[in-house]
Amino acid sequence: MKNITRIKSLESVLYCYLFNKKTPLSVVLLITDKCNSRCKYCQIWNRNKKEMTTQQIYSLIDDLADMGSQKFSIFGGEPLLREDIGHIINYAKNKGLFVSMGSNGFLLDKKIDEIKNVDMLNLSFDGPQEVHDLHRIKGAHDKVINAIRIARKNNIKVITQAVITKYNLQCLGYILEKAKEMDFLAGFQPVMYRPLSGGLLNDLMPDKEEYKKTISWLIEQKKKTGKVANSIEGLKHLYYVYDWPKFKKQIKCFAPELHVYIDTNGDVYSCLHVQEQIKNPPNCAEMGFKKAYSQLKKSPCYGCWSWSNVEFNLLFSLKPEVVFNTFKITK
Repeated sequence: MKNITRIKSLESVLYCYLFNKKTPLSVVLLITDKCNSRCKYCQIWNRNKKEMTTQQIYSLIDDLADMGSQKFSIFGGEPLLREDIGHIINYAKNKGLFVSMGSNGFLLDKKIDEIKNVDMLNLSFDGPQEVHDLHRIKGAHDKVINAIRIARKNNIKVITQAVITKYNLQCLGYILEKAKEMDFLAGFQPVMYRPLSGGLLNDLMPDKEEYKKTISWLIEQKKKTGKVANSIEGLKHLYYVYDWPKFKKQIKCFAPELHVYIDTNGDVYSCLHVQEQIKNPPNCAEMGFKKAYSQLKKSPCYGCWSWSNVEFNLLFSLKPEVVFNTFKITK
């Protein structure tokens, strides 16, 4: 992100914060349920929601640009399975949006020319081969390493995401070593129950005290290496994830005022983590995003433990360390 763009985005955050302005600064779109991996902690591939068409997504992007949105994040499923993914990225870029995309990296070698204009690539990377492939499917590790290499060769900024489980708790250093070697940043998310998890996650849950030691270690690595994408403030919050609900450390939530989520079929939510509580959500494929957004209401939430949401909320709260960290990881 160019300096002038980052300054513009910060100005938008300041304006919305000071004047209590409701604006969808950050919007996440789940663009498809289809996926060519089978992660232990995600069952989105088991859904079959109707996808928004290319034209419906273009109309969404038009509304976002008109409403002052700054960041457009595309996730799935696996976005690279969409034949129109390159066109969608380019359309959003031409509208002045900062575009990030999540991926497992399996198809990046075939799709790189189509998506080379993306601002940031978020790749799933959980650790050494034996762990990463255990979390996903055989061969996944080598594919994500190759995807990182291809993306960096094409000057695409990469932030990986590791889901912390009992299987990779002791080997996150491998990810940071690769981050230094291959020039990317690494984000960390504790495994947790969420609407798209499906089934039980008991087999993946780390020991609580060992998890806390790992988060403390990540805070130190953040200071030493600069390769951890999470802010220190954000890591300190995630430290308590497995103490919930006994420990309810609240941070102010800015959803849906400043960031929203759009499901595969166009349903609009303040947050995907509360979607099971919402009946008949407004749908932007049917009524347009502006009208759907105007109908959004605050959803009941008892604590936020999604690292991306935590970072957004701390940023929108204008926490100095988080603002500085956001500038750093998006430059």
